[in-house]
Amino acid sequence: LSARMAAIGAELQGLSLKDPLLTTAQQKLVALINEAARSAEELGKALQGQNSSARNQAITKIEELLKKEAPIVDEINQYCSN
Repeated sequence: LSARMAAIGAELQGLSLKDPLLTTAQQKLVALINEAARSAEELGKALQGQNSSARNQAITKIEELLKKEAPIVDEINQYCSN
């Protein structure tokens, strides 16, 4: 999962966008995806090692990232609706 997320982040980063609002949203989304990929990898390692503390930290981080995603998506949707 983490490798696929990193690939999506790289693909999104490779898009050539001209609009400053879209490039800002792109940068935010790429950073979020890359961070989520790292957190997913950490979660996988914690689950394999049965490390409940690391598992809980990774889950908390993923939950925080999900909260950050909604405003970025809202920005993009608002842009597209105008």
